[in-house]
Amino acid sequence: MSLRRYRRLALIAALFLAAVAWSQDLALTAGTFAFPNSGSWASPFAGAGTYAQAGFIHGVTPEIEAGTSVIARLTPEPLDELIVEEHLGISLFGARVSRKGMPALYINALLDLGLAFGFENVFSGDSLQSRYLFARFTPLALGNSYYGRRDRMFSLGLLYDFEKQSPSFFLSIIASDFFIASPRKTP
Repeated sequence: MSLRRYRRLALIAALFLAAVAWSQDLALTAGTFAFPNSGSWASPFAGAGTYAQAGFIHGVTPEIEAGTSVIARLTPEPLDELIVEEHLGISLFGARVSRKGMPALYINALLDLGLAFGFENVFSGDSLQSRYLFARFTPLALGNSYYGRRDRMFSLGLLYDFEKQSPSFFLSIIASDFFIASPRKTP
């Protein structure tokens, strides 16, 4: 890995840590991820296999959140393909958290916009990189930081690969957010 890549990763980490320091809440997130691997909308980057996502989400305002995740290929070649993504998301049906210590809406929908960086053939020494712009719609999100957990279901996204100049879809059946720091619950 070149010095330039290390600087880029260090800058991303520093921005994330600075944002977390002023966040309203913080959650660990884990979920599934899938890319189509055949047809005209096949992913130009991700190959066939099983993928998993893990990362952090934190509240920026009552309606807006930011997140950082790593999406890793688990099968057939574990961790040979990695995608690092950062996004801003907005709650569509109402606030993510209540301003008065009461629970916010239990059911919500989310719209995320973000950037992603892909690394292919990570361990073979012939690593390739890709850059993406993506939009993701989550029609069903159950829970929030007040309850300590939120499940995001049936997320569908569209990404654009700048290197290969082609779009692709992606899908996440379920992702769960486990809040480790949340706004104070007052009676």
